[in-house]
Order: sequence, then structure tokens, then C-alpha cells
Amino acid sequence: MPPFGETAGGMLTDRQIENLVQGMLTKWGQLEILGDQNAPSYAAAAKGDAPLGKQAFGIFCSKCHGAGGNGASAAGAATVGSITDPSYLALVSAQDLRTIVVVGMPSGQMPDWRGDLPGRAMTDKEVTDVVAWLVSQRIEFPGQSFPPSHSE
Repeated sequence: MPPFGETAGGMLTDRQIENLVQGMLTKWGQLEILGDQNAPSYAAAAKGDAPLGKQAFGIFCSKCHGAGGNGASAAGAATVGSITDPSYLALVSAQDLRTIVVVGMPSGQMPDWRGDLPGRAMTDKEVTDVVAWLVSQRIEFPGQSFPPSHSE
């Protein structure tokens, strides 16, 4: 719920958000659908490692997104758009990317952190590293052929 936090211009303190989350966990508990697995944390606990993220991307994501994330897919897999498109990466935060990797896409076209490699879910660190690699693919001036002039 970071958008509701005071640090993001919202109206809830960190403590209020924590109370809401704890109330949800108390009321709903561990979802049976997770079985004995624990979902990766909502927020990264440590800084990701982009080179390791590229390797994890190759293992978990390249089947549909292509080795470089450009949208090419292997035979028999659904073709998806580029996840490394500069315009897309300029519009999403690292937290948005992490959320997408953890929960997947509601349309069912992208599995969550457990669903792409049978019998092997992504670890929290692998999620963090994949996000670090995606963030490292951002370009400095998306949509522009050259940096803006400082005299403008």
C-alpha cells in the first residue's frame, strides 16, 4: 500500500499501513492456495544483483519474454510484448515490476512467482534480482534521440 503512505503523498502513516496489513493477515491467514510455500515479500529486503537477475530471467521468464526480454518467444509459447521496452520501463517503478513478478498478470497470461517452471518457484532473492536486471535495462532518456538541452 505504498501509494497511501505519507511519504508518497498519501494520508496513512507507516504504522497505520502496518496495522491494516497485520489485520488482513490475522483475519485471512495463510492462503491455502500457497500450500507450504511462502510468497516473496512485497518489498525487496536487499539490493538486487542485475547479472544474477539476468540468469534468473533466463530460467523463469525467457520462455515467453525472450532471452533479452524483447517479447520473442519459444515455439509453442504465447508471444508477449517487450518487457524491456524503454517506454514501458520509463513508466513503471521497480516496485511495480516486483509486484508483477510476484502476483503475475490478472489476465492469466503471466504466471505468478510459482507458475512458470514446474516444481520450482522463484525465491525472494531471484525476484529481487530479476527486478534489478529489468531496472538496469532502462535508458536515460526514453523517447528521445538525444538528451534535452539545459538551456531550455
